Amino acid sequence: MFANILILAIEFLINTGILLALLWIMILLQKLDYHFLGLLGSAALASGLDMIPHIGHLLAVPVLYFCIWKVTRSCIFPDAAFTVVIAYALKFCVNLFILGMLMGNLRPSENDGDESAAQAPATETQPVTVAQKSVPDAVTNSAPTADANEAEAIVQQFSIKGITRNADKSSLTLQSGKKTYTIFLGQLASVQTDDGLVSVRFTDLGADSVTLNIKGTPVKCPVPAQ
Repeated sequence: MFANILILAIEFLINTGILLALLWIMILLQKLDYHFLGLLGSAALASGLDMIPHIGHLLAVPVLYFCIWKVTRSCIFPDAAFTVVIAYALKFCVNLFILGMLMGNLRPSENDGDESAAQAPATETQPVTVAQKSVPDAVTNSAPTADANEAEAIVQQFSIKGITRNADKSSLTLQSGKKTYTIFLGQLASVQTDDGLVSVRFTDLGADSVTLNIKGTPVKCPVPAQ
């Protein structure tokens, strides 16, 4: 309890001192008449009212207007109003300055990172060895051959009926079983075979052959003489 009262008393004295000094400077600059005790009482009364929560500032400002008007015996506007407004504005700036000095430098020091790194325990990084399964050469080499053989077997079911040469818009007529397909250069088509639907892409057109991509495997097919 005593500590709280002491803190409030110190806050009151500091606010009163700052406001008194600023009011005194403003009055001197405007060359107004004043009484020091009246000026001190005005600053103390305004500072005390300003410490009341919520409504304190709303009471302090008009009371200080009235007190300065009476102490200086000047016009309430603009002399008294100008003095109070500027004094309160300067008081706000002084409070921010004092708060900044009390808080100190908030930027992290460049040495903090080095100290943290030095204090952190060193951890050894163990190399990770990934065991690779050896694959027999016969299995490795047989996969592409099987794809190529499968593509060749599918191509045997096709019959190229005609070629239309027109640069990028070239096309071929392909027959598979009883169905005929027209495929343009670069186009992907689903062709019915004995094994079901097969994706066929017409990828290249040469002088005497065409290249078809069957299930990812390119296969060259001769072009029939026209």
